[in-house]
Parts: sequence; structure tokens; C-alpha cells
Amino acid sequence: MSDIEPVQRQFGRTAAAYVESATHAHGADLDRIVALAAEHGGDRVLDVGTGVGHTLRRVAPQFRTAVGVDATREMLEAGKSVLAGAGIANAWLVQANATALPIAGASVDVVTSRLAAHHFSDAAAAFREIGRV
Repeated sequence: MSDIEPVQRQFGRTAAAYVESATHAHGADLDRIVALAAEHGGDRVLDVGTGVGHTLRRVAPQFRTAVGVDATREMLEAGKSVLAGAGIANAWLVQANATALPIAGASVDVVTSRLAAHHFSDAAAAFREIGRV
């Protein structure tokens, strides 16, 4: 069993609940992330540990391209409705472990990650990947 499989099982079972979770959909911390992303600007944003995409939903309109990565397929499937419901057409959801992002080096202007880092199987490796992209 890989280090990420327990996380995938946990969130795979509960993915639908995150779509309506007020804690995940709203918050002063989310507002601050959105403001910082807008302040930095650029063409491409990456949200690592996107879950059902609440952060991606909020930051995507400020960028030409938005990508959300998460290790759990069910979270990404649920996230499609979050993005569609908000009319977000410039965002893609990709299944990937934060320790091995399928993103070219130095190709992202802003990286966001909210309420996810404590679930990374290897936080140091994940942050190296974030720095790489």
C-alpha cells in the first residue's frame, strides 16, 4: 500500500459532503488566498490538494488557466459540479499526488493550497514539487 492510499480511501468515501461544506467553501483564509493570488497575478494558477475545487473556483477567474490537482479521484469527480455550478470554464482537474505533480517546471505563476498540506504523504517532497513548478 502506498502512503497516499489511506488518504484516498478516507476522502473517496466522503467526497460528496465536501461539495456543500461551508468550512471548505468559505472563510476568511480563503478570501485572503484569493486576494494574494490576485495581487500576484499571472496567466496560470495551480491549486494543490484541491479537493472538490473550492479554492480553484475562487481563484480561476483571475487567471487564463487554472489547474487543480488532488490524489483522490472521487474528490475531483465531485469538484466538476463545483466548477460547473460557478461557471468556471478555464479550470482543469487532474488526479496526482502532491509529491509528483504532472506540471512542467517553472510553468505556474501562482500555487495555492488550502486545508491540504497535513494530508500530503511527504510534505517536504510536496513543497519541493510546488517550488519546482
